Amino acid sequence: TVGAALGYPNMAVVLPYAAMVTGDPWGLELAEEAGRMVLSPSAPAPPLVSVLAQLGLALIAVLRKDRGLAAEQYEALQPFRGTLPGTFYQIDHALALLALTMGRVDDAIGHFEEALAFCRRGYRAPYASAAYDYAEALFQRSEAEDRNRAATLVDEALAIARELGMRPLIERAVGLKLRLQGIDPSHIKTSIGAVAVVVQVERPDLRPHAAPDGSVTLMFTDIADSTAMAERLGDERWLAVIRAHNAIVRERVKAHGGVEVSHRGDGFMVAFPGPRAGVLCAVAVQRAFAERNPEHPDEQILVRIGLHTGQPARDEDTFYGTDVNLAARIADDVAEGGQIAVSSRLRELLQGDGDIELGQQRQVALKGLSGKHGVFEVRWREET
Repeated sequence: TVGAALGYPNMAVVLPYAAMVTGDPWGLELAEEAGRMVLSPSAPAPPLVSVLAQLGLALIAVLRKDRGLAAEQYEALQPFRGTLPGTFYQIDHALALLALTMGRVDDAIGHFEEALAFCRRGYRAPYASAAYDYAEALFQRSEAEDRNRAATLVDEALAIARELGMRPLIERAVGLKLRLQGIDPSHIKTSIGAVAVVVQVERPDLRPHAAPDGSVTLMFTDIADSTAMAERLGDERWLAVIRAHNAIVRERVKAHGGVEVSHRGDGFMVAFPGPRAGVLCAVAVQRAFAERNPEHPDEQILVRIGLHTGQPARDEDTFYGTDVNLAARIADDVAEGGQIAVSSRLRELLQGDGDIELGQQRQVALKGLSGKHGVFEVRWREET
C-alpha cells in the first residue's frame, strides 16, 4: 500500500547520506531494500516521496561504484533537476556524482556547475558539499586550469564547513588542499606533523594573538606513541582516551590565555601572546596528566610538547616556513613522552623568569631545517 511505502523513504536516503558524510557504509543493504519497496510498482508512492528513494539508490551507486545502478538512477533523477529534496543532496550534485561513477567527467562538470548555481540561492551546506566534490573531480581530471579552479572551490567549501561546523567535510577538504599543494596526507606519520602541515598550507592570521612587539609563541603537543596505544586499546577505548586528553589540554590552554589554532586527532597547535604563558600552560598540561595517570594504569597518557616564539607580522613566509616548522619539529623530534622542550629564542625571552627551570642547552638537527638548533628542556615536575 501507499501507506506502507511512505514508511521507508527516509530510511532509503538517510543511511546512504550518512555513509557519504562519514565514510562508514553501514546499512546500505537495508537502505537499498527500503528504496526498492518505495519504488515498487505494486504500491506507487507520490513523486516527492519516490525521489527520496531514488536519491538514496543514487548515493548507494556512488558509494559502491556500481555503474549499472548509477545509469539507472541517472535517468530516474532527470525530472528532478534543479531541486533539493528535504535537506539532503541537491539533485544536480547527485547527477554529477552519478556521471563520475559512469566515467562521464564532462557531463559531471556541467552538473556541478548547475548544482553550485542552485545552491548560491542560500543553501550553504549543500553548496559546500558540492564545491568539495567538484574540486575533487577537477583534481582528478587535472586539465589546464583545473588545479586553480579546484583550489578556489576547496577554499569556499572549507570556509563554509568551518562556519557551520561540518567536521567530516573539513577533514576531507583539508586533505584535498594538501594534495593540491603536492603533499600526500598518507605520508604524514604523527599528529604534530599533520597539524603543522595544515597550518603551513592554510596560514591562519595569528597577528590578533600577538604580543605588543608582534611575536607569537607557538605550542605543539600530541600523545607519544599514540599509534601503538590505539592498537592496544581498540577503537572504543582509544576514542575515550582522546576525548579525555583533548579536554585536559583545552582546559589548560583556556586558563592560560592560549588560542587553539589547529587540531588533528590528538595533535594541537596553540598560540600565546607571550612565551611565559605558553611555558606555564605546557607545565600545567604535563602536571594534569601526571595527576591523572595513576588512576588509569592501562591508559597512561604521556604527551610531548614543543614551543618556539616567532614573528608573523614581520615576515609571513619565514614565520610559516621556518617558525611553525621549528616549533613542530621540537615537539616531534626532540620532546619525548612527558617532556617539554623549547627553542633557544624562547629561552632568551624568558630571561628573568626565575620560577621556570630549564635544563642545559642541547644542539640538535631538526628534520627539514638546516644546521643545528639550540633547545632546552623545561623541568616541570614539582619537588616533593
